Amino acid sequence: GVRTRIIDKDSGTPRLSRAVGTQPRTLEMLDAMGILDRFIDVGHVVRRVNLYSGRKRLIQIDHAYCGSDYAFELQLPQQTTEALLLGRVEELGGVLESGTELVDFFDDGQLVSATVRAESGRSRTITAGYLVGCDGAHSRVRKLLDLPFTGQPFPWDFLLADTEIDWQGRADEVHVF
Repeated sequence: GVRTRIIDKDSGTPRLSRAVGTQPRTLEMLDAMGILDRFIDVGHVVRRVNLYSGRKRLIQIDHAYCGSDYAFELQLPQQTTEALLLGRVEELGGVLESGTELVDFFDDGQLVSATVRAESGRSRTITAGYLVGCDGAHSRVRKLLDLPFTGQPFPWDFLLADTEIDWQGRADEVHVF
């Protein structure tokens, strides 16, 4: 019953993976939304995650002990996750405005007026009852509110590759080196 308008500076869904693992608690939330089957139909179930330093395995995380009805991590490319979520937003009457950047906003206590700019450079003002910032560590909403990011960056680098490999290991395990 809430009309939703998503403003996204990016001009489209990413073509390469940024995130691939959907955790059990998120799967519970997708189930409560009635759309979990859509994700399971296209995802890959992972039951264990192995973490290594060099050639030494430091730990194995077995989702069987997570206390959820979904005792696994579901792996699927971020662009697939985004497409499935956007499909549900659209089914509910929501709109995505990709290639549109939030420039500024003002909350008068009744409505929020937001200035947005399209990729063409054209600016306009839109109004809404609420503005929700779901834009991560580099949040424009948080910066405009002058709220600091109190988290910490990871002290290591990650490399994620979209590739296929010939692997002798179990298909339901992930290995992080």
